[in-house]
Amino acid sequence: MLESITDCKAVGEHFGALLDGMEPTMESVSDASVFCDWAAADDEETVFSVEVWPATSPVPAAEAVAASGGTVLEDPRISDAGGIVYAIAPSSEALALTVLLPEYSISATALNLVSEAEQKQQMSVGLFEMTGLAAS
Repeated sequence: MLESITDCKAVGEHFGALLDGMEPTMESVSDASVFCDWAAADDEETVFSVEVWPATSPVPAAEAVAASGGTVLEDPRISDAGGIVYAIAPSSEALALTVLLPEYSISATALNLVSEAEQKQQMSVGLFEMTGLAAS
């Protein structure tokens, strides 16, 4: 997975309209991880970031994720691959969506973007595209 990510522009292509009006503010791409951050040009409090890193521990059980405050989202593509996907919405302005797979993990975080339902849908599509498990 990490070998196929060469820059944040490639990462951003998976999130389409979610990044409209946003500018890249940070990019870190290495063999160990990828971190990309965007912010709205006219509003520093509107931020979107994506992080990809190799797995360093086993994928947790759904019960453990739920106990730590995550909302597990059922998706057969992810579970069939031995992974889990979950959301954390600490406030109405923030949403984090994470996919944990046996080989790597991807997390996207949005702050002050769009409605939670729309954010979750757009973020899910982008994350699933990045995993290569997206429906064709």
